[in-house]
Amino acid sequence: MLSTATRIRVQEIICRIERQEKVELSERIYLSKIASVSIIVRGWLNKGLGSEALNIDQDIY
Repeated sequence: MLSTATRIRVQEIICRIERQEKVELSERIYLSKIASVSIIVRGWLNKGLGSEALNIDQDIY
């Protein structure tokens, strides 16, 4: 389960990705770590990035 603060931070970063705005590498790493343990965040990323981009992220591991 995500805390409110984590959910808000994650959604804000994903919104910036969708709008193609600047996202720091540390924020991308944070999203990746959260998505690896949260199916909810993984779904949000899949929607925001598209399945191809998400698969690229998963291929790294």
